[in-house]
Amino acid sequence: SDWELVYSPSVHGTSMNTFYRCQGGPNVIVVRDAAGHIFGGFANAPWRATTTGYGVGEAFVFAVVPEAGKVDSSQCGHHASNSGSCRVEEGEPLSPLSTTATEDDERQLSHDMECAAAADDSRAVEVKAFWGAHHPSGLPPQWSDTRMLGLGKALVVFDDFLRGSSSACETFCSEPLSQSGTDFVIRDFECWQVGDERGG
Repeated sequence: SDWELVYSPSVHGTSMNTFYRCQGGPNVIVVRDAAGHIFGGFANAPWRATTTGYGVGEAFVFAVVPEAGKVDSSQCGHHASNSGSCRVEEGEPLSPLSTTATEDDERQLSHDMECAAAADDSRAVEVKAFWGAHHPSGLPPQWSDTRMLGLGKALVVFDDFLRGSSSACETFCSEPLSQSGTDFVIRDFECWQVGDERGG
């Protein structure tokens, strides 16, 4: 299967050690906060407890925003330099994603997230995505230790998987992902492995 749920506190228990043991790379983390906002990020490298940043420029972050109206594929912004958005309608099928994560794959993944959210929420949505690969800073996108994990400052999740924060982030040239403010309460957290091979 191209997608596998490898960690969720509701399924695997609340433990950072369990998260590290279960997940692999590349993977997608998805958060739904207490207000129902959905956001997350794609990480090319497996998460691990370390004192230094890691990962490569293919990582990106995204936020799902409810959007009314028809799909206009001519307005798809997936090929924008730092960020993109595309509107989709309920019922549009998910597209397969290859195991090797190229830039086109990451954009397809962003589009797939839109489709899944639209089908789940019975509304058209807009996904705002921000790619670190296009930023000249060269900052490593991922960092994590025994107390928290993060994609730059764009998305930080604490070890209880109940709290997080999101700020404007230089690494991804991104705005805050959560509409709830800098700090948010997590209602659901999921980590999905993308592709057939587990990173190590």
